[in-house]
Amino acid sequence: MVQLTALFAVFGLGMCFSLLGAISVKLMPRLNIDTGKFGSLVSALMITAVVASVVVGMGIDAVGHKLFAVLGFIIVGASIFVIARVPSYKAVLGACLFLGIGAMCLNNVGNTLAPEVLFDGERATAALNLANVFFGLGLFLTPFIASFLFRKTTYENAVSVLAAIAFVPVIFALLATRYPDVELGFTFGDAAGLLGQPVVLIAGLTLFCYIALEASFSNWIAPYAKQIISTEFKSLSESVVDANSQQMLSIFAITMMV
Repeated sequence: MVQLTALFAVFGLGMCFSLLGAISVKLMPRLNIDTGKFGSLVSALMITAVVASVVVGMGIDAVGHKLFAVLGFIIVGASIFVIARVPSYKAVLGACLFLGIGAMCLNNVGNTLAPEVLFDGERATAALNLANVFFGLGLFLTPFIASFLFRKTTYENAVSVLAAIAFVPVIFALLATRYPDVELGFTFGDAAGLLGQPVVLIAGLTLFCYIALEASFSNWIAPYAKQIISTEFKSLSESVVDANSQQMLSIFAITMMV
């Protein structure tokens, strides 16, 4: 169960990072907002994630993985459910703030747990590669499922299904018993000392550049594609345009998995 918890944690992280982009073509008309206010939703998620990442990391050092795995799945599922059901921009903005917290619970749990519980803890790089595949799977399936469901049912029901998918892995987190022991490993002094090491700065800059691309593509491919497709293919219905736009995001996610 603990292996499934690690893999579904990063899968849930992929869902968090592609959710807004996946539903953007329906969310913006529903809330009657433009791309500027949609960008504020993305920013709310990301800003909260930056702060939560540090806090959750210290929390895992202090009390272990299980609590934050359970909290992560619950917070993410509940946040997506609010986005599904409440037609208020302020409520969705608040849900995005909590989504950032839940996302970082899953991020820190998945990325620190995977190297210890996959491949018997002996192949850290392979474990992280496998975790990244599950991250890409979450990134891929979210727009894919949304695209399919939006053509079959209402916005509320379609996004509620995504909320249920995000919530279900809490079962694995609760049933898992073989979480690795942790020791309090974070101090601000040690963290500040790392900033003087060139390899840390290079790694941080690399991640900075990567996440900028991922966040931009995950959130803006679908609305941008909708503008292009609706302009060039005026005969297509809105539902077809929306579906094709969402599938662009799925294609991006497939290449990440590969």
